[in-house]
Amino acid sequence: MATAELNCLIYRNSHPRTVEVGLGLNGIIRDWLGMISTALRRSNIGRYVTSLLTALLFISCSTPGIVPMNNLPVLTPGQTADLDGVAVNYTSNVKDPEDVTLILIHGFGASLESWHGVHPALSAQFPVVRLDLKGHGFSSKPKHDKYSLDEQARLVTAFINKLGLKRVVLVGHSFGGGVALLTFLQRQDRRASFDIAGLILIGSAG
Repeated sequence: MATAELNCLIYRNSHPRTVEVGLGLNGIIRDWLGMISTALRRSNIGRYVTSLLTALLFISCSTPGIVPMNNLPVLTPGQTADLDGVAVNYTSNVKDPEDVTLILIHGFGASLESWHGVHPALSAQFPVVRLDLKGHGFSSKPKHDKYSLDEQARLVTAFINKLGLKRVVLVGHSFGGGVALLTFLQRQDRRASFDIAGLILIGSAG
């Protein structure tokens, strides 16, 4: 199991109707994605995760572009997984649950859409699942429920089991990094029907 941590600065434009985001998907990034594919085919998970981290860095922090705020897409729910009465919103391009799948876990107060800058490139190469944690995005927001890191990690474990995935790489940003780490630790102590092949923590809270 390979672990790594990545910190990336996010720059906001001073203009109130625009925001700078990393949009440049150049030849360097495509080369790194090719390296990830090669590593995955060779089942070299350590090299695969390291290459993935580098690709995420380039894609997230590459040449900025300007996106007018009034041209942002209208957000709509994706698919729904019912976990003991908690409806978890998610997107998935998984075709074979036996494949190594990236699970993207967003930060506090965010949603699965926080991965929009890297999701197209990653999902073009790998099985990728994004989810809204409980209390976020289009997932349920129970008034009298718990929202701690531990509880969110339990939710992620149940979610992965629900989807029937067998091998996953957890990618967590900020609060989601803490959730990813605790999901890994809980996996060591509890029964789970899946293996965690990699753990990627980006500016992790844990």
